[in-house]
Amino acid sequence: MSHIYYLFREAGYSCFVHIPFFNFIHRKYFFGITRDKGFVLVSKSFKKKNTLIVSDTPAAVSNKTVRINYNIFTDKVDPVRDIFYPIGFHPDLMSKENESFARSLSVKHERKIAAFFAGNILERKYTNRRTKDYFNINTRYEIIAAIRDNLSSDYSYFPGSYEDLLEKMESGYLRNKVVIMDTQKAGIPQHQWLRLLSETDYFIYTPGILYPWCHNQIESMAAGAVPITQFPHIFHPELQDKENCFTWQTTQNLVDILKEIATGKINANHTSTLRMNINAYYETNYSFESFGKRIERFLNEADRDSVQLYICAGEHSMV
Repeated sequence: MSHIYYLFREAGYSCFVHIPFFNFIHRKYFFGITRDKGFVLVSKSFKKKNTLIVSDTPAAVSNKTVRINYNIFTDKVDPVRDIFYPIGFHPDLMSKENESFARSLSVKHERKIAAFFAGNILERKYTNRRTKDYFNINTRYEIIAAIRDNLSSDYSYFPGSYEDLLEKMESGYLRNKVVIMDTQKAGIPQHQWLRLLSETDYFIYTPGILYPWCHNQIESMAAGAVPITQFPHIFHPELQDKENCFTWQTTQNLVDILKEIATGKINANHTSTLRMNINAYYETNYSFESFGKRIERFLNEADRDSVQLYICAGEHSMV
């Protein structure tokens, strides 16, 4: 729910949200909001012309209604008529100010890390069998284990601390390295996260605890890091191999791609083209500005009284 609130807030809208979402709400992320009889009211001055109803219940009635659809893994999403913003920045970072900062660094060409992943890689937490069975993809732990076991220290580096990462990065040691950082053992200060993402050419997409989406995918994309992913199809429009990302099917495919990146077989010009394309993709499809434009377009369409907004809701999206 916090994701919906921030999308509308950062797009400059006052909105009236009517959703039975008691199972979803993260209260610490909501400020200036009151709760009453199952409703959440955004505490801003309302003007009739720009007040929207956002709801996942068909009973909601309005001249203009944004209907929440949690079925984000369907192949029936219409990227032109529907609004697909399943996940965004982490709620602690989800603001236009932070996005603007990431975007200001996104065109940076001289980067200090070849390919990067940072996150929790605890085995018992990131080996959910349902991830494999439902999505037919590898779990996060399997992906990181494959890199650790098959990519030698000539091509990879596992920092022992944030200070270790900074020292190696500034010395130039990581320019041709695949860097894997376990944030449970070596935490990254949150205020440095977006800047750090702007220092890598590529970011390795891994699933979250259960489903493929993770905040760091959108954050790294905003910072101009090119995706390396096993699941380009979950994005709408779909990410395109060798055009705005690299895709892989088996962990051996992944290791081969990472070796090519680390050894420079994928040259700087190709990487720059991929970065330019992923920057354009983000700006058109996942930025706050693009969200605001899609809502504005919907409001100005006289022949439409509702639009579907696809949002990730954990297990509720696995229908």
